[in-house]
Amino acid sequence: MMFPVIQSPCVFETLPSLNMFGFEQPVVAPVAKRRRGLGRSSGQCLRYMPSRASASLRYTVNESPEGYTLSLWKEVPEGMVASVVESEVIKLKEESYRPNYHLVRDMWGNSYFLEEEADEEELMREAFSKLNMKTVSRKVARSLFQEYEIDLNHRGDELTITSHKDGVSKAFEIGCQIDDVKVVGCKLNETLEYGILQIALVKSDECRGKTDSLARLIQWSQSQSAGNSEGDDAEINERSRRAAEAEAQEAANKARREAEIRAKIEAQLAAKLEAEKETRKAEEQRKKKEQQRIEEEERKQREAELRRRIAKEESEKQAEEEARRLKEQQLKERKAFLIEQQRAKRLRSEQAKSTSSPKTVTININFGSDDNNERQDTKGQSDNLKRYQSPILEDVDDAEIQRFNESLSRSPQGSPIVEEI
Repeated sequence: MMFPVIQSPCVFETLPSLNMFGFEQPVVAPVAKRRRGLGRSSGQCLRYMPSRASASLRYTVNESPEGYTLSLWKEVPEGMVASVVESEVIKLKEESYRPNYHLVRDMWGNSYFLEEEADEEELMREAFSKLNMKTVSRKVARSLFQEYEIDLNHRGDELTITSHKDGVSKAFEIGCQIDDVKVVGCKLNETLEYGILQIALVKSDECRGKTDSLARLIQWSQSQSAGNSEGDDAEINERSRRAAEAEAQEAANKARREAEIRAKIEAQLAAKLEAEKETRKAEEQRKKKEQQRIEEEERKQREAELRRRIAKEESEKQAEEEARRLKEQQLKERKAFLIEQQRAKRLRSEQAKSTSSPKTVTININFGSDDNNERQDTKGQSDNLKRYQSPILEDVDDAEIQRFNESLSRSPQGSPIVEEI
């Protein structure tokens, strides 16, 4: 019986590599399977070797009901925990902040919604009360082991851990078959100094009844050989003992280190908060000075405009006063000129009258009548006296004066200067 290729009961495909989070990585190219002979392999085995020296990897192995638990340890870089705590506090502060607005109006009648300034210290206290250190621990540990690759070969007896970033490439050779590999934990230790990645190795049913030593089951594949297996076992046991002692010492210093770390984090956050407060205060002072400068400039502009207006009004008043005074002077001069003309006219008329009536001399030839002559002389003298006596001036309505007064009344009474409207 023949099967088509697509429906073939046999699947020829390399197993996907497993990372710490259990996601499958896409197969971009076929990879040749690594094969090994039945006997012990020599030091020059055909396995993957990194191009540079592999960095040391700290690990511990514990036995579990299902199989084994392999714990990888990696030191946390300085400041990484504080950075994650800071980001979490900022996130919690943003979630806790509820903005409040109130309506304001400016001097021109425009309306604005002004946001009220929040209490930063109250927001920080609320964010710290909601801070979960377990979440911070998981985030830091995930970032530490994010690019670690965990590979189990198709036979299930060899586990390879690779990290290109840290330069780690370690292969563990297991004396029994492992059915499954899964990540069961990713966290920080109690002192927040090391990240721990816990990998569960599930043994097959055939291997669960075996009671081989744990140190003999998992060894460094690079250092395995027929002659030095006992020395490698002792080295692994020594490393396990040192790891246990270090873990006990770390547990003893838990309270002190945790208090120091928390104090350090709080000090860093307090310093940053103080710096933000100083920056905000400086910005407010700068804005206040800028507003004062703008108000001072506006006040100076208003004062200058007021002074210009007052000076303009004063100059207009002076011009009007000068025009009025000049007009009055012209009227006085015109009136004096007319009066002088009338006086000269009267003088000329009087002179004309005096020259047109000369004095008449009468000679009396009647010598006998002396009394009559004396009376006539007396009468003539009185007539001459009356004739040469100045006439009495009276207020006479002159036609020229009437015409002048009429023209003066018809003339415009306002200022000749155009006033500002």
